[in-house]
Amino acid sequence: MKLRTTVTTLSLLMAAAFPLSSFSQTTAPDAKQSSLASGLVSDGGVSAELTSVVKTGNRVTVKVRFMETDPESNNISVLYSRLDKSAYENDFYLLAGDKKYLLLKDSAGKPLAPEKLVLAGKGKLRGIWYGTFPAPPAGESLMLFLPNIEPLGPFSITGE
Repeated sequence: MKLRTTVTTLSLLMAAAFPLSSFSQTTAPDAKQSSLASGLVSDGGVSAELTSVVKTGNRVTVKVRFMETDPESNNISVLYSRLDKSAYENDFYLLAGDKKYLLLKDSAGKPLAPEKLVLAGKGKLRGIWYGTFPAPPAGESLMLFLPNIEPLGPFSITGE
């Protein structure tokens, strides 16, 4: 009975700490989608691929998908557990020349990116991340910086 209570309690704590929305999608990636830049995740077994850079007006939205590189890797990777002020200011940005562009915030002051990112599950696609930044000047070479991932780039923005 003690074991069952312990397992149930542990399961509830894990469910509270990792809501379903923070786990990766398990559908197959779009085969036509190509990578603009890629880098390894610090835990290994997964690569980050920059798949989309879309400029709309004075902002740019980037999308990164996380792909399995080692089928034997079966671990859960917490790339970040919360997007707090320190992480917002230091870990999430586009670099264009010598200028950092931080994530934009919504009207409530929340950054326009997922609150946390946990990569889990089996299959090629382990997760997706997106973020919206102020658009750097046209023609600039860009690098994307995210926590626990090699810098992604260089890449550029093409059209709107």
